[in-house]
Amino acid sequence: MKTKTFFTLLLAMTYYLSNAQEDTVLTASKLFELSLEQLMNIEITTVSKKTEKVSEAPATVFVITQEDIMNRGYLYLKDVLRDLPGMETIENYFSEQGTLVPVRGVVGNNKIIVLVNGSRVNPPGGEEMMFRSDFNILQAKQIEIIYGPGSVLYGQDAISAVINVITEQPQEKIKVDVFSRGGMNNDKELAISISSRLTDDAHPYIGLSSSFSYINSDLSKIDKEYPKWWDSTYNKVIAKTKIRNTPYRFDTGFNGFLRVESENSSIQLWHRESSRSSAEGGYTPVLQFVNEAIWHDRTTVVSGTNKFNVSDKVKLNASITYSRYEIAPETRYVFPINDSTIILNAYKYGIGTGVRIEEQLDYEISNKISLTAGLLVGLYDIIPKATVFGGADPNKDIISQAGIFNYYTIKGDPFSKVELQNATDVNYRNYGAYIEGRFQLLKNLKAITGFRMDVDTRFTESPFSPRLALIYNPSEHFNIKYIFNKGYLAPAPYFSYNVFDNGENINTFNASLQAERVISNEINFNCQFKKLSLSSAFYYNTQQNLIELDDGRVNPANLVKDAVWVNPDGTGERVLSQTANSGNTITYGTDLFGTYKTKYFSYWASFSYVNYTVNQNNIKSGLSGISPVNIRFGLTWFPVKMLSITPSIIFRSTPDNIITTFGLDEEIKNPYQLNLNINYKPTKWLNIFINGTNITNHKYALKGVIGPTPQETIHVLAGLRFMFKK
Repeated sequence: MKTKTFFTLLLAMTYYLSNAQEDTVLTASKLFELSLEQLMNIEITTVSKKTEKVSEAPATVFVITQEDIMNRGYLYLKDVLRDLPGMETIENYFSEQGTLVPVRGVVGNNKIIVLVNGSRVNPPGGEEMMFRSDFNILQAKQIEIIYGPGSVLYGQDAISAVINVITEQPQEKIKVDVFSRGGMNNDKELAISISSRLTDDAHPYIGLSSSFSYINSDLSKIDKEYPKWWDSTYNKVIAKTKIRNTPYRFDTGFNGFLRVESENSSIQLWHRESSRSSAEGGYTPVLQFVNEAIWHDRTTVVSGTNKFNVSDKVKLNASITYSRYEIAPETRYVFPINDSTIILNAYKYGIGTGVRIEEQLDYEISNKISLTAGLLVGLYDIIPKATVFGGADPNKDIISQAGIFNYYTIKGDPFSKVELQNATDVNYRNYGAYIEGRFQLLKNLKAITGFRMDVDTRFTESPFSPRLALIYNPSEHFNIKYIFNKGYLAPAPYFSYNVFDNGENINTFNASLQAERVISNEINFNCQFKKLSLSSAFYYNTQQNLIELDDGRVNPANLVKDAVWVNPDGTGERVLSQTANSGNTITYGTDLFGTYKTKYFSYWASFSYVNYTVNQNNIKSGLSGISPVNIRFGLTWFPVKMLSITPSIIFRSTPDNIITTFGLDEEIKNPYQLNLNINYKPTKWLNIFINGTNITNHKYALKGVIGPTPQETIHVLAGLRFMFKK
């Protein structure tokens, strides 16, 4: 009934506004003042760490503009990624990641680098990047998404994509933007941004930008929305035990940003914090939906940059970044140990800090040759996620608080005891050097080539990461790119020291893990006209030396010993496992994307296909719960000058290789989601909007940690945005 009422109001509003007075009809909307041809030549900085046009960048690039963010109703970074070709967004995959973002079939948020104005905001220890409701993009001017390895300039972990959120530079004396919304599931958010140019035109530029956002929302009532799944999993547990299990779920997030900048320097502070239920993720029915199950973490990044023009041809860029990631002491998982008891004492804690210093040189040798070179050093102190029974006190020694636990390698032999520390303090350093040259070989042919060497004290090898790109522009409307990249994923301390006892296996540390490698080959075809833009990417990628995290599911590569015992009398049998390097993959596929603009409409559509094969111990398998085909379509309609209506749909083929369904057999078949955003701007300072996700209330499931996990049902909210400029 709520859905029918919503659509009735929508149709009524559309009819009324489309029949408004003729002088309000859109003739040349400011939101359409850039042609598609101009958009393809918009300037970006992420690919080469220097300003260049999209058409000249040696990578597959997508740019999301302020207009896209406004018209499509994007609130958080995860919303933007939802509509990109080649990317899947899987909500509620697991509380630590929030939204899982596989890219071209490759799973792992730790393989995506995220930047804010060029400053890396990933956890310093290489943990999974969090995509939750704590990454507001209220102040974003544009978001640049680079596909494929970016290790030449960004080093470790830049395997799947590099994403750069670029904020708006203050131009007015003062600009205030207040954003408030509320809706279903007790959803409420307040955000405010304030920016100002602190000097007038007669003095050197100094600008101040700041934003703060807070969200608090209950999530879908999954016991009501997915009763078959709930009955077949948790209710069975409840029926045979005395444990009360309720679908207690919530999502709370905070994001703060502060930046002071001049023409050549900047200081920036970025902070995110999130709290949500730690019972999500398809671990059903192991983790319990109770109030005590909470995951809470935070990241703070402080960065400073300075540019110095040695001459017209030589420029130096220096940066220093301090980052800190902490798992809050109240974080814990809750799981049963027998028919009447659940563990409430297995608190988690982790903390890591990192300092990165980088110096970059840009040299324009001639109008046909330029060079970029850099040196960097990183210093890290990481205590990866560990169990601290009773909860950690951050003001005291974490290692001693976490303590040790024992296991025995010979049944009934107390002298075969092995002690494992629950927590480990890992200190390491990273040194890197890179150089990349750009050469205009012919009038219409450009070559980009470069390489990088790294030395990391965590592992013995020194990764060599080359890049080669050829860009051919036979006409002003058409270009072809060939891109070759090699990249690497460093073994994060979390993988090397993932120590736990889950009742079935004991996972021990493996300090000898090596880096995972990737090789990427890609060909792009791009065609741009005033109203039509078409692009296609065809790729063939390989990965070697995969880092396989056991995480409670013993694979042959992770097996250390078939049986060990937790008690000296030979009781409490376990399997001994560890994270290990094993196997390789082959991935190939295509991403097709098109945009078309008319006087009143802007359309976009994409088609993505991926084929993925992993070979481990001579056993081949395919995609890990990922859909091989993704189709997206959306349009923005301007029926009148002050109104935009943007419906969009995401369609996925049935995910491959999900064996255990937990009662979600129908929900995993061809999952789709229909979204809608309506913006009404009656004055230049006020915007009224309605945003709906999954507005048809389609019940579907996507990849979880084990088996599928239910996704969010219909979610409609409304809000106001007040914009003041002086």
